[in-house]
Amino acid sequence: MIIKTVSYQVSKKIKRGIIRIGSLQYYKETEDRIRQDHLEGIPDKVISEKPGTVISAEEFNKVSDSVGGLFKMKHPLGLVFVVSAEIESNTKLESFINSNNKYRYNNETGKLILKGQMNENEYINLIQCCNTEAETKAIKILRDKSIKSTGKFLMESEFNIHVFCASKQNDESIDSNRKFGDKVFEIKNIILFSKLIADCLLVQYQSEKLKTTGDFDSISFGNSKVIYDDTKTDKDYVSKSKDGLNVYDLNAAFIKPSKYFPQKEHRFIWFPYSKKNNTVASLPFAHKYIDLYIKDLDRYIEWIK
Repeated sequence: MIIKTVSYQVSKKIKRGIIRIGSLQYYKETEDRIRQDHLEGIPDKVISEKPGTVISAEEFNKVSDSVGGLFKMKHPLGLVFVVSAEIESNTKLESFINSNNKYRYNNETGKLILKGQMNENEYINLIQCCNTEAETKAIKILRDKSIKSTGKFLMESEFNIHVFCASKQNDESIDSNRKFGDKVFEIKNIILFSKLIADCLLVQYQSEKLKTTGDFDSISFGNSKVIYDDTKTDKDYVSKSKDGLNVYDLNAAFIKPSKYFPQKEHRFIWFPYSKKNNTVASLPFAHKYIDLYIKDLDRYIEWIK
């Protein structure tokens, strides 16, 4: 059977016909910490380099392409990293900051913030602003951070589709997912359930409560057990069409690392689709979830616990 385990508070909403349909980004970032998985869907990419490194536009765009990024560069990108150290503010320090736009002071945290690298003249001037040995030490730490630290530039994937996560269990194993909540319901007919949600999502897009920049005339849907695999990379999910456009394999939505195998997850997906053009439309930028009201929801599910 396909079941969903939820908290008591969530079960009360579902019994009123309110069900939350998340997204890959939602499960990746903002769902409860137990389920959170930053490896959902196409992996993010991190460019890790020393301060002052210049990244070519070609390299930046290649990484952006691999995660479905919306941003492209025409010119090389110089990496400038921000570092900070705790130090007491004083009139000398304020005067120095006013004369150098690489520095600013955060009054709330009590930290001096440096954008870029500290040169020798700046270091000497800042040491003269110090009133205690601890502050002098803080400036030395700030200088070392700015010179030696390695910065990271994170590109997050915007490959995103509507998702509802359940699990496949038998009567004896239902309690294995109790950490996700105390209430359990069974999805009685997974095809009818999928179509019900698809119809509701289509209304949301047609009324523009959910907005997409792509063409659509329907909501496509599917469901499958999750494949637990540690060998997949973005190259397995992204390819180029004859027109040079990125083509994403929707199977990416059903891949998770092996450590999650005990969940025995069964996943439902939905996405705006154009039958006319045979193309998938993108979800609203950075979409996390939507709460749908379905009057007859109780006809499609059955509470077990």
